Amino acid sequence: MRAYDVDKAHGRIEIRRIAVRSKPPAYLDKEWPDLVRVARIERTRETKVLCSRQVVYAITSIPDELMSRAIVGSGARSLADRKQALSRARRHL
Repeated sequence: MRAYDVDKAHGRIEIRRIAVRSKPPAYLDKEWPDLVRVARIERTRETKVLCSRQVVYAITSIPDELMSRAIVGSGARSLADRKQALSRARRHL
């Protein structure tokens, strides 16, 4: 599952991408037996004088039915909105 969001405001461009892998690598099962998926979140920020990039990896055991609602949602929703929905879904586990 992949999603991205682009914001152009305040003299900068921000691009956020998330890629979720439903089948984590087998070597992670030893440390996290309940692991369901792995996510890669990339944030790029560009201004006239500076460009920065941040990559974050996350692991989760959130079930498919909650993850689908939290991440996919509406195509018009921003990545920040999807992150908030995911956070709400975690609280209901």
